[in-house]
Amino acid sequence: MRLKQLLAPSMLIVVAIFAGLIISGDIRAGTSDLWGQDGEVWTPRSRLPDFAFAGYAMGKSAPPALPVRVNVRDFGAKGDGVVDDSDAFVNAISAVDSGAVLIPAGRYKITKRLVIDRSRIVLRGAGKGKTVLFAPAGLYEIDGQGHCGPKGRRGWAWCGGLIWIEGRKALATVRHSVVAPAARGDFILSISSSAGLDVGQTVAVFQKDSGDGSLPRHLHNDELDAHPIFNGVELCLLVAEIVAIDDNDITLNRPLRTDLRLAWRPEIRDYNPTVTDVGVEALTIEFADRRYEGHYNGYGSNGIFFKGVANSWCRNVEIRNADNGIFFHSTNFCMAEGVDLTVSDAGRREIEVQGDLVTGHHGIEVSHSHDTLIAGFKLETRFAHDLTVQHFCTGNVFANGSGPDINLDHHTMGPFENLFTCIDAGEGTRLWKSSGGRPPCSGARETFWNIRTKRKQGYPKFKKRRRQKFAPKQLNVIGIHSLSRPLKGGMQDRWLEPIPPEALIPQNLHEAQRMRHGYAAGGHRRGAYITPPGSR
Repeated sequence: MRLKQLLAPSMLIVVAIFAGLIISGDIRAGTSDLWGQDGEVWTPRSRLPDFAFAGYAMGKSAPPALPVRVNVRDFGAKGDGVVDDSDAFVNAISAVDSGAVLIPAGRYKITKRLVIDRSRIVLRGAGKGKTVLFAPAGLYEIDGQGHCGPKGRRGWAWCGGLIWIEGRKALATVRHSVVAPAARGDFILSISSSAGLDVGQTVAVFQKDSGDGSLPRHLHNDELDAHPIFNGVELCLLVAEIVAIDDNDITLNRPLRTDLRLAWRPEIRDYNPTVTDVGVEALTIEFADRRYEGHYNGYGSNGIFFKGVANSWCRNVEIRNADNGIFFHSTNFCMAEGVDLTVSDAGRREIEVQGDLVTGHHGIEVSHSHDTLIAGFKLETRFAHDLTVQHFCTGNVFANGSGPDINLDHHTMGPFENLFTCIDAGEGTRLWKSSGGRPPCSGARETFWNIRTKRKQGYPKFKKRRRQKFAPKQLNVIGIHSLSRPLKGGMQDRWLEPIPPEALIPQNLHEAQRMRHGYAAGGHRRGAYITPPGSR
């Protein structure tokens, strides 16, 4: 008893001292030197990019709840899993000018693609597992040979979906040259004329490589060359809103992701997507329970295909037995929220691809797209490529997800400044495993923040095939279970902070950046992004 009385004050003193050290900042194991606790050390020019604008409407608001206009039952859909309901769905979609197509609980047999090529159309079910769109056949059996795959294969390996949402390419009506160089992190651009531009207008920033590969190399931090086929390529590198116009200087609502060099003929163009506000909600897409036919050779059991659209979404959706889950191609400000990728029987579908047992090709793929938000996802199976970024996509965020053994597939062709945050990647046997064409797999400033795995991880090094580099040195790896020592190479070298994920503050970098920029929880904007004075 006497010993306990003597020890108790001592223990309190130790606890108090430890707590005091944490409060005073002497122990900072839980925060990154690139962010701090609340972003107090961050600037727009930091090697840590700004991801706050990912998602619907640049993150300003949640997708709208469009009112129900038609019910598929009124067009003859039975929902008994036997009668083919395809025509009822096609006719219901065609009958809506703006609004939701209600799909009550039931099992609907679908044998045709459901195409949406107009704005403000939503497919709305009664919930996962309640409204089931059952597709006994894939796109190869529905439409024949596809064009997305090597010669001699079925051709649906990296495009297409049972639900096919596609816009047309919009032609810019306003084009003005940028007449002064600008640096990554700048907000203010000097242009040849501000005619046709207004405050509040959305614009796109384009640049075209001068033919020497210097622009693709710049997206690899001016360190690594991209494939020569990209020499001379023209790229949209940012979509932003004008917040101020002063003569021929315009101020954007977000910082540039790259330098603007006059050799690349930078331009400001008006941004007018042809299809917006299309959604898929509260339903299950289920394909036939059969064996996956192998790499590039699936039957095209592909869930949802977004192409050339903006401000569109899928939420609270399950996709079962898919060769490919969801594709985002050439999109802006789209989102997938609460998506589950599942299988009826993993043992029946599994096949070995590149040394892994998988049940499909791509889980979720983002290609040539900007500012997509994929949040609250759950992969219950392994794909050859679980989460894929490729083809100069940028600003995309994967957050709050989980899977049994996720690989963060960087599929070459210059993906840069994308974020993976707050992800339980499971076993961790293939976290950095990436495929695609000619390496490097990744561009600059890819950011991995709070990635949990059972196995210890190191810094991604290279693609084993041909031993090419995984990425330029300017990657950010923060909050992983690792035996590696910290690497803090300033702006240009490698950056690894092996903070235990459970101790990292904040847990979700995307949400933390949104809060710092004035966004409230739930997707609504509280205030304006405060542009640093003189940010050119």
